[in-house]
Amino acid sequence: MLMCIYSPTARLAKLLLGSDDGIKAWVNGDNVITADRYGEWTANQFFTDITLNSGWNRLLCKISQDGGDYQFSAQLYDMNGVTFNDLTYQLNDPSEYGWEGDYIRSFLLNGFHQDTSGNFWQYLTTNYLGVSEESINPIEGQVMGSNIWTNYDSSNPFINMGDNSYGADFGVCYAFARVYATAQTTCQLWMGYDDGARVWLNGNEVLFDNRYGGFTADMTKVNVSLQAGENRLLVKISEWTGNHGFSTRFCTADGGTVPGLSYDPAPAPISYIGTWLMNGPYVNPNKNTRLSTDYLGDEGNVTPSQGDLAPFGVWERGIGNGYPFNIGDFYDHGDWVFSQDIQDRDPPVLFYNLFACGPGRFIDQNYLAGSYIFHTTYGLITLASSKSGSMLNFKDFTQPISQGKSIGESFRLWFDAQAPYLQWEKEWYYGMVLLGDPTLCVPSYIQMEVTRPENAVYVFDKKILPFFIPLSFGKITIETLVTSKEYDIEKVEFYIDDTLLSTVPTEPYSWTWKTLAFSKHTVKVIAYDTLGRILVRTFIMVKFF
Repeated sequence: MLMCIYSPTARLAKLLLGSDDGIKAWVNGDNVITADRYGEWTANQFFTDITLNSGWNRLLCKISQDGGDYQFSAQLYDMNGVTFNDLTYQLNDPSEYGWEGDYIRSFLLNGFHQDTSGNFWQYLTTNYLGVSEESINPIEGQVMGSNIWTNYDSSNPFINMGDNSYGADFGVCYAFARVYATAQTTCQLWMGYDDGARVWLNGNEVLFDNRYGGFTADMTKVNVSLQAGENRLLVKISEWTGNHGFSTRFCTADGGTVPGLSYDPAPAPISYIGTWLMNGPYVNPNKNTRLSTDYLGDEGNVTPSQGDLAPFGVWERGIGNGYPFNIGDFYDHGDWVFSQDIQDRDPPVLFYNLFACGPGRFIDQNYLAGSYIFHTTYGLITLASSKSGSMLNFKDFTQPISQGKSIGESFRLWFDAQAPYLQWEKEWYYGMVLLGDPTLCVPSYIQMEVTRPENAVYVFDKKILPFFIPLSFGKITIETLVTSKEYDIEKVEFYIDDTLLSTVPTEPYSWTWKTLAFSKHTVKVIAYDTLGRILVRTFIMVKFF
C-alpha cells in the first residue's frame, strides 16, 4: 500500500499505524517500522518519529494476513500530536504525472429522502426538496424537504451518503458545495457514484446518469466551465440497496490539478488516510517468512502509479474509510460458485444462510442450496431464496437463535417481524425456503434480549412513535433480559462507543444513560456467566441531550 505525500517544508513527524496482522513500513525507502505479529487491528498500535522531506515523500506499507479481518490504518501528526493541515496526498508518482486534481471531500448533505423500491427509475427526476433544485443555495442548518443541510467531511474521496443516512435504502440524498475559482476556466468534472447521479453546476444540468450499479472513482468525465468567483455544485445520488455515495473533482483532461480553486465547506485536514495505491495479495503459506519476503524486488524503493504492472497483477487505487481501511473488502471481488465447488471443498459448516438470488430453486438440477446439505459431510440446514431475493434484517432471525429457539421457529419469527409487507418486500421475501430439519437448534449457554429501547423515538425515556432506529431526546433506559442454562449470570456491562459506563451485577439488568450526547452512537451490552462465558449485543442509536 503506497501513498505520495507532499510537505511544503522539511520537518519531523509522528507516523502512527495499526494493522491486522503484521506490518512493515518504509518512508522514502527507509524501513521505519517492522512488527511481525498476528492479532487484531487497533488504531495507532505502532508509532515512530520520521522526517518528511520538503517536497514529495513516499510512504509504503506492507501488511500480512493469516485469516479473519484484514485491516489497516495510518496517520501523520506533528510533534505535538496535532494533525498536519498543509500536507497533500496523491497516488500517482508525481515525477511522472505531476500534481493530481484534488477530490472535494466536504459537502453539505440533505437526506435521506425515502421513496419506494418500485419508483427507482424516478428517484433522480423526483424533486424531494420542495423548491427548485437547480436554483438552491443552501447554508448549513437550513431545512429543505423536511431534512437539514448538514456538513459532512471525509478523509477520503468517497462521500459516504449511506453512513450519513444510517444505511437507508430506496431513495436519494443531495450534496452541495460552493467552488471558488480565481478566474474563469474550462476544465472537466470527474465523478464516480453508486447508484445513479444527477448534477447541476450554477443551475445548469451537466450530468444525468440514471443507472443502477456500483461505485468506481472517476468513471464519468464531463466538460464544464467554472466562472470567476463562486460556483454552485449540486449533486443528487440515487440509492437502491448496498453502498450509497460518490466522488467528484475538477481536473484537466489528463487528471491534473486546476489552479486557483477553493471550496466551501472547507475540508478538514486528513487524519486517517483513506486512499491507497494497492498491489497484491501475494500468497505465502509460510508464516515465518510472510512479512519478510520481498515480493516486489527492492520493495522499499518502488515508485509505481495506478495501472502499472507488478510481479502479480497491477497497482490499483483503493478508496475506503481510513479508520480502519478494510483491505479484505477491497480484495473480496467474489466469483461464480457452483454446486461442484461446494462438494469439492466440503466446508466444515452446519448451517447456511445464502445471501444470493435463486440458490434455493430446488426444481433445478444441482441447485446450490441442496449441495450444501446433501453433498457435504457436515451441512444440515440451508436457508435460501428460490427466486430473486434473500434475507434482510438478519437480527430478527439470529436473535431468536441466540435465545435457544429452533432454526425453523426463528425463521418464522423473522418472517413475521417483516410484516406488514410493502410491495417490494413481497417481491423480495416470498420464495424464501428452509431446507433440512427445522427443529435443530444452535447451542447457546447465555440468552440475552435487549428489550428497550425499541426502534422508536423517545423523549426523556418515554416512547413517542416508531422510527427506523432508536432515537432519544434526553435520558434513555437500556433494558435487557439475560438468562443462563447452566450457570448464574455474574454481571452485565453497558458500553457507549466502546467506553464502559455501567456494570450491573444483579437483576434487573438495566441502565439509564443520562449524560449529554449528540449524534450517532454504538451501544454494546455484554453479559457474563460465572464460568466466564460472554454474550454480546450491539446496536446503533441516536441521542441528543
